[in-house]
Formats: sequence, structure tokens, C-alpha cells
Amino acid sequence: MHTVNLGELCEFVRGVSFDLSDISNTPKTDHVAILRAGNISDKLDTKNDLIWLPKKGVSGEQILRKDDIAICMSSGSSEVVGKTARVLNAFNGSVGAFCGIIRPRSSVTASYISHWLRSKEFFRWRDWQARGANIQNLRFSTFASLPIPMPKPDEQKRIAAILDKADRLRRGRRFAQTLSDSFLQSVFIKMFGKGAEQDWDVVELDSLVKKRRNAIRTGPFGSQLLHSEFTEKGPVAVLGIDNVVKNHFSWDERRFITYEKYRELKRYTVFPNDLLISIMATCGRCAIVPRDIGPAINTKHLCCITVEESMCLPIYLHSCLLRNSDVRRQLGVSGRGAIMPGLNMELIKRLKIPVPPLPLQEKFAATVQKFERIRRHGREANRQAEHLFQTLLQRAFRGEL
Repeated sequence: MHTVNLGELCEFVRGVSFDLSDISNTPKTDHVAILRAGNISDKLDTKNDLIWLPKKGVSGEQILRKDDIAICMSSGSSEVVGKTARVLNAFNGSVGAFCGIIRPRSSVTASYISHWLRSKEFFRWRDWQARGANIQNLRFSTFASLPIPMPKPDEQKRIAAILDKADRLRRGRRFAQTLSDSFLQSVFIKMFGKGAEQDWDVVELDSLVKKRRNAIRTGPFGSQLLHSEFTEKGPVAVLGIDNVVKNHFSWDERRFITYEKYRELKRYTVFPNDLLISIMATCGRCAIVPRDIGPAINTKHLCCITVEESMCLPIYLHSCLLRNSDVRRQLGVSGRGAIMPGLNMELIKRLKIPVPPLPLQEKFAATVQKFERIRRHGREANRQAEHLFQTLLQRAFRGEL
């Protein structure tokens, strides 16, 4: 397997720049659709969260073609920059200015290249290139000299076919998980949605917390906690957005501080069964702190709520924030389900929350707990599928597949 510069295999097309005044949020006959970073994931989403621009502002080269690869070139999140998705069918549209198009010169290489752009080798290169204090950027000028391992055409096809099949299996796992997620939504609506409500009190969230100081709090600000003070191991965990972004608690990343630092920040302690809500960057994601958390605090990016469980169960409040349409409107939900910027602790305190009888909440909690046991198996299956896919990618581009 020899190495070829990506510039020898592909052309690079910049995304469309536009003025906000040119945007239409509904399709028009003389306009074309524009995709943005949120449309680039495991596959290209060409149906949701689109905007439209006049055709005269989009060149023919910028229109997406079959086998093009859309890529996010700039973002405030290091997890977003460098994301790619292959165009499987011609699409009468383009990508916005923070994205770009990688256009393989041969359809034979398109699938192979698109898989390589998901490999750890590419992301290591991305991490080295995408530097910035706040905004992470990639530049097409550096892509031209990016080396990529290239076997002979027949071998490219063989490797791409194996990876295509593995990718379909992986996405099938994810789709099954997505379908299972809709089960809880149905249960919640049946038990607490319109028509189910009786003479339930509707109160401000602030009245549902423990009657003690700092029952609702954010984390330490500014110089109170510096990144340089984080440690790789315990004893005190520091929880951030990454721990709640999936709307359930996860340990995707771990940060710690010393006991000496914790004594300074003890007022920000996170307790088992607390509810965490993200209020910066990816706003409105929430998770319940597990019972085995150990000593921990949260960062300034989260609002932490200690609920008075004799009035409201954390598991009900968690679902209410994610599934109750009236509460979602108070949070300022966009058409695609994302919380709009500007979420803060005062807004959270003033949220109007319906409070059903505690036995009904307990019945819902029992259903959720049974379902979560099943869903944990699904998440583990997804994790294994992802690991196996990444292993295949590594072997493929080392010539071991």
C-alpha cells in the first residue's frame, strides 16, 4: 500500500457565504437548500434544519454531487470540526460557509476516502491542524498535502465494501436505539400528557428543591477553578457538559481535583440523584447523577438541582424537561428540538412544572428503571459495534484487512 496526497485524488470546494438577509426558512423555486454542520453526521441529513438561498449566489461547482464528501471546516466545538458525510445521491443544494466539499476525482475512490476520513489517523491530523482559542478551523490548503494510504483499485473496492457493510450494521444498531428511546416518550405522554392531567398543581421549579442553601447552583466561575488544576485521577470528580450531553449520565471524559481544591469549592458538591442541566454550549441536556458518584462538583457549564423527593422525583423532573411540550416551550425550544441559546439558572428556577401525585410519579419511575436496564444493554451493544468498526478502520488503513 503506497501513500498519496489527498490533493492528487480530490478537488476541494468551499461552502457558500451569504448574508442573513438572503436566507429563506422555506423552500422557493428560485432557491437552493443549504446544509450546515448539524446536517453532517453518520450520514448526510438533507431533510431537517435546512435554509434556502437564491440560486444566483451558488455556483455550479458548489452544488453537491453524488460521491461528494461534505465536511465541517469550522466550529466552536472540537467534536464537530472535521465531521464528514458522503453524498449518496445527487442533491440540489450546497453547504454553508463553515463547511466544505471534498470531491473525489474518481467514483472508485469515493467510498474508500470517505471511510478514511472517519479513521483515527485522520482525526489525529485534525486535532493537530484545528487549533484556536475558541473556534476550531481546518483549511483546504493543508488538505492538499494530507497523505492517505492507497491500495490498488480492486483492493480499494474490497476494503470499501467491507467497511460499508460494517457501517450499515453500526448505524442499524443506532437506529434501533433511537426507536427504543421513543418508548419512554409514549409512556410519559400517556401518563402525564394532555388529557391525562387532572387537578395537578403547577408550580415553579424553584419550589420543588430541597429547602437548603444552594439547592440550585452552577459551578465555580473564572479563576475559582482553572484547567491547570485538573488531575487525571481522583479523588474528586469534576462533571461537565460531556457527562450529560446524551441526556443520561455518562463517563465519556473524566476530570478530577485534589481534596485540597475541593475544600475551597465544597459549596458546588454534586449529590447522588441530583439533576444536572447544561446551560452553556449544548444547552438543555440533562441527566440524573448516579448513586455511586462519590465526591464530585460540577463546572460552570451546568446547573445542578437537588430535588425535594417528597414532592417530585428527579426521574419525573428529568423526563418533564425533555418530554413535556409546555415546559419545552418555556425553555425556548427550536423547531428541531434544540434548546435555544441563553439558558440560565434564573430561567430554570421560574419554569412552571406540573406536579402529579407522588404514587403516579413512582409508577413512572419503576417503568423507567426497568426500561433503563434493557437500554443499558443496547448502549453496550452500540459501544461494541463502534469499537469493532474503528478496529476495522485501523486494520484497513494499515493494510491488514
